[in-house]
Amino acid sequence: MKKVLLFTLIILSVNAFAQAFESFNFTGLANANGWTTHSGTPGEISALTTASQSGNSLSYPGLQAASGNRIALASPGSEDINKPFTTTGTTGYLSFLINVTDLTGLTALGDYFIGFAASSGSSNVNIFFPRIHICAGTSPNSFRIGILNTSGGIPTISYSFTQYPLNTTLFVVAKASSNAVGSIITGSLWINPIPGTTEPTPMLTNSTGSNTWPSTGIQSIFLRQAAGTGNYEIDEIRAGETWASVTPSAPVSCVTYNTIAASACNTYSLNNQTYTTSGTYVQTLANANAAGCDSIINLNLTINNASTSTLNITNCGPYILNNQTYSASGSYTQLTQNAAGCDSTITLNLNILSPINYYQDLDNDGYGNALVSQTACSPIQGYVSNSLDCDDNNNAINPNATEICDGLDNNCDGQEDEGLTFLNYYFDGDSDGFGIGNPTVSCSPIAGYATQTGDCDDSNNSVYPGATDTEGNGIDENCDGIDGVVSVTELQFESTIAPNPSSGIFEVQLNTAVSLEVLVLDLNGKVQAAFTSNSNTIHLDLTQLNPGTYFLNLVSASQQTTHRLVKL
Repeated sequence: MKKVLLFTLIILSVNAFAQAFESFNFTGLANANGWTTHSGTPGEISALTTASQSGNSLSYPGLQAASGNRIALASPGSEDINKPFTTTGTTGYLSFLINVTDLTGLTALGDYFIGFAASSGSSNVNIFFPRIHICAGTSPNSFRIGILNTSGGIPTISYSFTQYPLNTTLFVVAKASSNAVGSIITGSLWINPIPGTTEPTPMLTNSTGSNTWPSTGIQSIFLRQAAGTGNYEIDEIRAGETWASVTPSAPVSCVTYNTIAASACNTYSLNNQTYTTSGTYVQTLANANAAGCDSIINLNLTINNASTSTLNITNCGPYILNNQTYSASGSYTQLTQNAAGCDSTITLNLNILSPINYYQDLDNDGYGNALVSQTACSPIQGYVSNSLDCDDNNNAINPNATEICDGLDNNCDGQEDEGLTFLNYYFDGDSDGFGIGNPTVSCSPIAGYATQTGDCDDSNNSVYPGATDTEGNGIDENCDGIDGVVSVTELQFESTIAPNPSSGIFEVQLNTAVSLEVLVLDLNGKVQAAFTSNSNTIHLDLTQLNPGTYFLNLVSASQQTTHRLVKL
């Protein structure tokens, strides 16, 4: 809904330009006292006749004395009113006093509430320029004033940086100007300028709206109620074609006026008075100027506050904050400046994690390769924290593996096939369980080999040590060097050998001492050792012989006994 207030036009022929002044010197409804409702519910806006800053009116230091009453606009009111006012050219000035009483209905987005319009009357009031906006401030109990030149295109509202406190009367001056009809409109805004002075540099300007100066020019002043504009009081509306026409000062006196724009961190002191919040303040220093009169200071103050923040950081290795490096866990405090130039206190709660080495586990057996590593504070995919694998391409080889007989170091202890039992294996061509030749040492069975040697015919599986020997067939089936068996009646002595097999030392025990010829022969019948003995104990040292099977012949005058010896 568009809501517009129009002012009665007063032509001052002496000054040759249009000028209007509205002090709301009436009681009752605005639309019954020179204003016209052009939108919303009629009869919502009326004069306030309660006591205020100057009688029933708002007032501002240095501005011409207020008279009459004031009006109140409210959210969510809907009545918009206008009053005729025209200019002769493409420039118009508008001033007014505003007092925001509370934040009810005032939003952060806000909206516009006063300005000029290109038409007047009870309908079709349009083309509003400039548009004076109001919105809630970011500080508690504060608001801001802004300006938009007009609508059209992609307009952007320009807001004052200063946030003004509630129940503080502001003196607002706005200007709409253009080079010519049909040209871009420029909106200018001043807040709390010194009345009676020459036109200063605007606080804000805006020309973002694309609508141009209308051919009808300025036709009215509007007042608008809208959702988001809140509750406020308006008084002392002036319109004209010059700066002086809307900023009249009080009668000439020796009082001096100064405006100070200041910003400070946390607090600001001026003439022994301390301020802690942003806003516009007026100080009157009695008899303080050179003429011995009062000096009035308008202070436009922005208070920026110090800030505090807490960072809870867990980091792998040293941590850098604002070019400062921390290498140990703990709580630290940094004092720096925030964006407003005030103190910023940062509390850093730091947990430093120590990096460790992770090793590549290519075969996924849980053990890593010492030659491929990365440093990190948390596990890395495909890596482990130990470097104990001795073959990272084979997951059957690691420190937890069982050593098997394969010629490899399965458990990564630096040895191959350790802890396993190794045996001599002899070639067993006839598969009778006894072999021949030099042994092959192995920790697992070898196909075609036997762990026993002493076969005297490896082509006949009926011939081997321990086989039954058939006497007289010309075959030594039991490989004892004799065809047949020795009769018990032939035995004049008995003999035993221990240990047998042996690594080379054999001991022969006789049941009686007897004179013997002792012969040691290989499987080919070649004598390897020969000596005589008259004792009942014979010590044989065959350590110099190669491992294999040998025959021990014990020959007395009336008896011959043959034993098979196995040297390991």
